[in-house]
Amino acid sequence: MTTVDTVRLGQEVRRRRIELGWTIENFAQKCKLTPNYVGSIEAGKRDASLSTLIVLARSLRCSVGALLSESATLLSTTSREIGHRFDEASPEAQKAAELTLQNAEKERKAAGKAAGKDAGKDAGKDEDEDEDKEKSARPAGPPS
Repeated sequence: MTTVDTVRLGQEVRRRRIELGWTIENFAQKCKLTPNYVGSIEAGKRDASLSTLIVLARSLRCSVGALLSESATLLSTTSREIGHRFDEASPEAQKAAELTLQNAEKERKAAGKAAGKDAGKDAGKDEDEDEDKEKSARPAGPPS
């Protein structure tokens, strides 16, 4: 299991960004992320996805492993192996892996939204049923 200390990760991202002389706005633009999102990662308030870590590392001119080595409190052998394989892969293979991860993240988010919509529909159904019960419980006759 992998546990990443998001505060230490954020500190490492900030340290490297400042070392390169970039403002948070410059860095966010290079990453194609919003300054607010980058700031929340640097503050340790966000748990960045692997695809985001890849973008951050590339922009900071380091490997994902280098970012994580400063912030990982426990990194599994499998995670380290994947990180090494990624870092040693060709740019084309890295891009393909990044796109795959981005697509998986989009699918996960879409599935979560769909699940939320279904839950909302079910809640609406319950409200309709409650309203029907209230109507049937009212005495017949002219409205008051």
